Amino acid sequence: MRYYKKYPVVRQYDQIDCGPAAVLSILKFYGGNSSIVHIRELTQTDASGSNMLGLVKAAKKLGFQAYGATGEYEDLMTEKMPCIAHVIIDKRLQHFVIVYKIDGKGVLIGDPGKGLVKLSKEQFLTIWQRKAIVLLKPGENLFKDTPPHWFKWIWNFFKEEESWLYQTLFLGIVATTLGLLVSVFVQWLIDRFIPEKDFYKIVLTGVFVLGLQSLKAGTAYLRQHFLVELSKRVNVNVNTDFLSHIFHLPISFFKTRKKGDITARINDTIKIQMALLNFFSVSIIDGLIIFGSFILLFFLAKPLAWLALVTLPFYAVLLYFATNKIKIQQNETMKSYAQVEAFYFDSLDGIEEILSFNTSPSFIKINRLIFENFQQKAAQLGLTQAGISFIAELTSGILIVAVLGFGATLVMNDTLLLGQMMASYSLLANMLPAINRLVGANISLQGASIAVQRLFDLLLVEKEHNHGEKAFSMNDAIHIKNLQFGWPKGIQLFNDLNMSIPKGKITSLWGKSGTGKSTLAQILQRKYTVEYGSIMVDDVPIQEINLCALRKNIAVISQNIKIFNGSILENIVVGREVNDMQDLQNRISEFGLDAFFSHFQFGLHTRIGEDGQQLSGGEKQIIGLVRALLDEPQVLIVDEGINAIDAEMEYLVFATLKAYSRQHAVLLISHNLRTLAKTDTLYLLENGQIAATGKPTELLKSSKRFQKLWQIQMPAVTINGVELAYDN
Repeated sequence: MRYYKKYPVVRQYDQIDCGPAAVLSILKFYGGNSSIVHIRELTQTDASGSNMLGLVKAAKKLGFQAYGATGEYEDLMTEKMPCIAHVIIDKRLQHFVIVYKIDGKGVLIGDPGKGLVKLSKEQFLTIWQRKAIVLLKPGENLFKDTPPHWFKWIWNFFKEEESWLYQTLFLGIVATTLGLLVSVFVQWLIDRFIPEKDFYKIVLTGVFVLGLQSLKAGTAYLRQHFLVELSKRVNVNVNTDFLSHIFHLPISFFKTRKKGDITARINDTIKIQMALLNFFSVSIIDGLIIFGSFILLFFLAKPLAWLALVTLPFYAVLLYFATNKIKIQQNETMKSYAQVEAFYFDSLDGIEEILSFNTSPSFIKINRLIFENFQQKAAQLGLTQAGISFIAELTSGILIVAVLGFGATLVMNDTLLLGQMMASYSLLANMLPAINRLVGANISLQGASIAVQRLFDLLLVEKEHNHGEKAFSMNDAIHIKNLQFGWPKGIQLFNDLNMSIPKGKITSLWGKSGTGKSTLAQILQRKYTVEYGSIMVDDVPIQEINLCALRKNIAVISQNIKIFNGSILENIVVGREVNDMQDLQNRISEFGLDAFFSHFQFGLHTRIGEDGQQLSGGEKQIIGLVRALLDEPQVLIVDEGINAIDAEMEYLVFATLKAYSRQHAVLLISHNLRTLAKTDTLYLLENGQIAATGKPTELLKSSKRFQKLWQIQMPAVTINGVELAYDN
């Protein structure tokens, strides 16, 4: 154990967490502390993982002197350990490990995926292909912020239901006491009543035992009823608290996490529920049985009690060594299952492409590999659990034989009465299975602790900052000035971007794919934080505006509209309250969309989504338009949100946008210059800056770039010798 404490290895939750886990391991090695969640932010870990530059930056922020380097094995031997090495596993998987010790014969590494591993020089060189390392030297002020423990968090939920908890524990004590009294009556029956041939007392003893067993059964039933209610209440609160936190996390969190990983954490609540139910229904009672049995055993037969007590350290040693291995394997199994779920989500989301291109055999093959890996880890875990159970059963069998043999000897030597021996055997027969169950419960609790820790780590992710208190009020325009923004480890999207979105006009933005148009819409909703520059609503910075008020007044219609399972009406309101249905109908009439919704069989009450009628892309976008306009936002951003509708509907929608823009601001983002040509002001976004701006008709004359784009998208067409050109 001291060996593991000397060389800490923080285990990764996912393959992308190896870098943060390695940094945290070295931080703990030098006496500091933090959490993987915090270091993920410092390393700017995303869905593709971390890079060496991110590890260096994170290490410096944690108080290290750090830099990346390359060299040979002999060079590495001269450096101060530990360091972080970049390795390649199975010739394809990039990974980070901690090098704790190195000499001419081999290397001791801390692998966030496996733990401490000794490798020969040849084995290490096989994976250390790029010869890249991060060298770290501790500074005087290392970061040390011990994150809160998950047990305190989960215990708060039990404290809220403490009346149920105390009643459950009380009934458990009563049931245990009643069970122990049976052994006392057995001893009296054999040592007193049978030798005296007192038939009346024998019958009376039977009645008492029957009464005790009946009372015990009733108490156990009532306790189980309370326990189920306690478990239900606690787990509902845990799940609600977790989801409430998830729904308030910044969008960047979801961009760096897989759906399967998040849903696996939600599913972990079921494992927590089962483990807690097992703990309170079995483990506590088993503990009481063991404690009470030993006390009673010392009163009945001290020699047998001492013999039993001597064997307990074997169980303690068994638990001690088994727990860590089980914990590691359970963590690996959970990670593998998260990969399986993520692949299922990815495959089902892309089922149309899979069927269209006849690639199902390839996806089936990949699924088999991923699922086989999960099953292999699950099988290893099962075998380990089976081995531990076998050893526990074997040890208990040896103990029973020893107690019976020793007890029989004491009876023959008149040191012990037969009834005392049989009562002692009865106590041991109850105690040993209880100890075995405690071994299993300990394993189950280890799995629950991992599940809770994985759950709790997401609770350590900071929620969206909502420091603004001002109301949203726009009389003039949104002004974007000198905006700079880029992705971590990626390209700079905006470099000194300047534009305005005025009230009373339709403003449009054109840019090639990947230039950040959709990101700009998300920045305006404060889903991302800008690096430099300012965004003002009139003369108020958007960070000073209340976040809910901001998003209520800056609505975005995206290209891909999410349709939830439910009615059209439910998909329009998406959880918002509609006090007056007639008002909603009137607004739909104002938009000129009565005919659109009336063609559905049940109108606004038609069920859509996976459980109902399937919609086309254009129909989804119309619903998205009404959804966005429901709160009458001051600013409406249409981000490719009408590109799937037909020409007639587009004409109607544009007329609606034109009318809406008289009292509000509208920003239209599109690749379609024919649509953008109808707007009041057009911005051309290229290379992170506004390349040209003005009225579309003026840009046709003044901007060569716009002229070229226009010629590409709107070429003249000749039919039967007659040239047809688009005329705005």
